[in-house]
Amino acid sequence: MLQWRIAFFCSRIDEDKRNRQVGTKFCVGVVDSVFATNALYFRYTASAIASTAYNVPVPVVDGNVCRVLSRLKGIANNIKAPIFKDKLGWVLAEQLISANDGSCNPGEVNQALMELGATFCAPSGTGMENGDPLKKFYLSTKLAIELGRAKRDGNLKEVLNFSKSTSCSCQLCDCDGVSLVITSIIEKIDENSFHDDHILGRAGHAALPTCPPKKKKREDVRAVAVLSFDCKGKIKWLMVKRPNDGLLASQWEFPSVVVSSLVGKATEVVEEKRAELLDSFLKDICTDAPNFVIEGIRSSREQLVEPVEHIFSHVRHTSWIEYINAP
Repeated sequence: MLQWRIAFFCSRIDEDKRNRQVGTKFCVGVVDSVFATNALYFRYTASAIASTAYNVPVPVVDGNVCRVLSRLKGIANNIKAPIFKDKLGWVLAEQLISANDGSCNPGEVNQALMELGATFCAPSGTGMENGDPLKKFYLSTKLAIELGRAKRDGNLKEVLNFSKSTSCSCQLCDCDGVSLVITSIIEKIDENSFHDDHILGRAGHAALPTCPPKKKKREDVRAVAVLSFDCKGKIKWLMVKRPNDGLLASQWEFPSVVVSSLVGKATEVVEEKRAELLDSFLKDICTDAPNFVIEGIRSSREQLVEPVEHIFSHVRHTSWIEYINAP
């Protein structure tokens, strides 16, 4: 059973391709401390194995545990913030493990926290469900209930002024996190919810943890050639194959060239510059074509009036299309 527990946690981690091999070696002997495994394992894996298989009282922190801690302690930050998931989140989780009176295996406590983060304390959790064992301990719900009372009694301005004055005093909270949480809760409070702790509590629970900041997309401005040929009465189109790795790997597309690539707002690229780069690219891929074909491509092109945009998860393509009927 011990070996199976170790292998289970090794299989969960895909950050290190050697985990299975290392896990096998690990099963051969017994370590005295989790620190002896740090050279071989990431902290999560080492702590999971040590607490579950060897009863070492160390915490295990993942996104689900961070969500529980955020709502339990009122941490106004997102669960991907390095100060939270990599540093102080472990300190807070260790306090929970240390509070164990010995009646539970540390690994069981860790697994219970992760399970809570995936069930009652999932992103859609309310914090007000009767089956939730942490219901009466959540600071997230208590905060919203107090804000509801402050708004009802006309004391909300004092609360807002206090939040602004202390916004960066907490090392663990994001500087704008406190204001974001309070604003999010207040927006959901109306006259009908002043006296309903269930509605107020749900609002507080939904506001924590905060959402991770969205990364700015890379903006690629592309010049695309839709090039057709009349081949013995049949219209054919020139297509090129994309590289074997990266975005849309190995797929076929119309010839295109990136004329500008920046993170944030795309820069304006004048039509002449786009045409120049596209001409150069077409000349490179049509090395065997006669000169009159290249000249025909240059003279018969028609450009679409507006660009075509396509948004991927991490990049936006703004494509200027040119129709070309090659001789």
